[in-house]
Amino acid sequence: MSKIYGIKAILLSLLTSSLLLVLSCTPVGQTAIQDEAPAISVQEKAVVTNVSDECFNFDVLSAEDHGYVDSLLYSSLSNTGLHTFISDLKPMSDIVSFRWQIEGTEEDAHPALQFIDEFVRINHIAAAISCGPLKTILTPFRNIFDGERYVQMRVVRQDAFDQSFAAFPEFWSRWAFAEGTDPAIVVQVMEYEERLDRFRGYGLLYGYPEHAVDFFVDAAAHQAETGEFVERDFMQMPVVSGRTGMFVYAVPRGHEKNDADQDIYNRAQENVAFFLEHSQAWYDEYGRFDTSGFLRAVFEEKGW
Repeated sequence: MSKIYGIKAILLSLLTSSLLLVLSCTPVGQTAIQDEAPAISVQEKAVVTNVSDECFNFDVLSAEDHGYVDSLLYSSLSNTGLHTFISDLKPMSDIVSFRWQIEGTEEDAHPALQFIDEFVRINHIAAAISCGPLKTILTPFRNIFDGERYVQMRVVRQDAFDQSFAAFPEFWSRWAFAEGTDPAIVVQVMEYEERLDRFRGYGLLYGYPEHAVDFFVDAAAHQAETGEFVERDFMQMPVVSGRTGMFVYAVPRGHEKNDADQDIYNRAQENVAFFLEHSQAWYDEYGRFDTSGFLRAVFEEKGW
């Protein structure tokens, strides 16, 4: 087993519902979908000439880590990550969570020290998943659960973050966030911010519409003040896997789909259709998917 699994790497979509506009979460790190992939001739692959050799260069990883990354990213592309990897619909998507023990005992005062080499490997993996406006970051969670710290691996898009900064300057300017601010800094600040600001920041970065973010923040404030839970419905957006609970956000009970919801739905459906059309050439005869080749071809086609 990889040392990464020694720190109990677990594949989650969103670790805690308190950080999202949904009440429950669904794991995204599944690999079963990969086994069902059709066998397509690799002769149909696009020729990539204009994308930097550093883009999605998984050859710098060990064979074991290369396979691990392929599995992670295939799952991510099959779910919410698609809408960050191939478009700016979601400024940020989660890939996988890690956890390790940080609270010491009499026998071991600093248990996390034994995992330093694994932390280095995780950072190398994150660095390899990058190209142009897209990069992968690691976010240590503020809260400790049963003596363990969780770290979320996320894919982020600089261009989509910049769009959010421009669309919601009243909110983001409170931290001096503006065009060009490093997404890793933004996400880490939001993780440690006051509860309602954290909800709003995460909601915007996960690509939820403003009306849904407002509702969730207001509902959380109401519940904190009165103890009353605000009833809600949920809007489901398309993902390749067809699974529910993936790209989903809360809305008031009885809410009818509006223009903002429809626009997100349409763009998500376009991304799904794009993947289904363009991914076929990147399966080998055994049904294994070449994620780095596919992503490099996408970035070539889109001029990123």
